[in-house]
Amino acid sequence: MKMRFLKDSHLIKELRNNRRLQWLLLACFFILALSFSKKMADTVSANTLDLKRQSTLLARLKLAGTNSVSDADRLELVKQYQLSLESIPLASSSGVAEAQALSVNEERIGQLIEKPRTNLVGVERLENINVVFFQVRIETTGRLEEQQLIELLSQFDENADNFRLISFQYKPDSSYSVSVVGDYLFRESN
Repeated sequence: MKMRFLKDSHLIKELRNNRRLQWLLLACFFILALSFSKKMADTVSANTLDLKRQSTLLARLKLAGTNSVSDADRLELVKQYQLSLESIPLASSSGVAEAQALSVNEERIGQLIEKPRTNLVGVERLENINVVFFQVRIETTGRLEEQQLIELLSQFDENADNFRLISFQYKPDSSYSVSVVGDYLFRESN
């Protein structure tokens, strides 16, 4: 009964008689089939790329597992790590780290900038296996004459163990304004 109703329905009759509607439906199904096949191809290619990355990583890990580090190299690395740790200043708490960072910032940067405004952006506690660090972010803004630009930039030595320059903006056109954002690192004293 239901099949007969479908065969006799107005929609089915219109579909049988109208060639344009038949072609339109065929085009819609074709577009849907292409879209589905594209989606499947994209999924397969993404999975293939992930599989290649994982197999490359696995090969590198296997190679790393077969290569052993000599005791002399291991001791040298531990020695360098200890020297790096010792070069980072100590602070008993995050508040002390903030105060020390503001003091160091004033000595390094504040003296070169006219009308310096210093903002404490924040403090982050970083924990290593057995060492706790305090990372203090400070922003300093003000005026900087062109002649002092090189002197200011020389303060940001790439070998500084406890300072990292995050952002530096200088506008020498008319205002000579400068903005320096940096992180100071301190090690918690036990």
